[in-house]
Amino acid sequence: MPVNKDGTPQHVEFKNIQRQMRHLFTIYADMESFLENIDTCSPNPNQSYTKKYQKHKVSGYRYLIKCFEDKLFKPKFVQYTAKSPDEDVSKMFVDSLEADIKDLCQKVPPKCTKTDKSKRKDRNKFEYATKCHICNGELGDNKVWDNRHYTGKYRGTAHTKCNLSRIQSSSLCSFTIPHVITHIYLSRILV
Repeated sequence: MPVNKDGTPQHVEFKNIQRQMRHLFTIYADMESFLENIDTCSPNPNQSYTKKYQKHKVSGYRYLIKCFEDKLFKPKFVQYTAKSPDEDVSKMFVDSLEADIKDLCQKVPPKCTKTDKSKRKDRNKFEYATKCHICNGELGDNKVWDNRHYTGKYRGTAHTKCNLSRIQSSSLCSFTIPHVITHIYLSRILV
């Protein structure tokens, strides 16, 4: 781990807490490919152009589906390598990922709406808290009980403003597909 000149570990601090977004699941994906030569036509020298002479052929993929809390769902790792050059690995990737996402959405427990504040340990943490667990600022009289909306688990004591400014996903099963994956999928469909 990188360290500062005084030997303390370097770390990242988030200043725009209101821009944080918590999702139940995060998907980390990677694709492997090789380059294939393609035939091109002669460009027009009177116009600006890009000469395409190679394209990426997907040869394998792997992805990890990770829940923010491993107690709810164990991480799922998926990996595939092409067995022949004729396989449409990008389609297999999208189909596999789509099936796993649908499966997860069916397994997600209903969203908790109430928190059990009767746990003495959590109540004591709330009552005696002096700093906001989100921004680390002094609390004073402006404090609220912050809990995970999916599990009801107490997260910490926070300022009202910090708690309300945290962006929560409106859907338990909302996923963002990176541009590269979308491009591969659409190029497969549109060709």
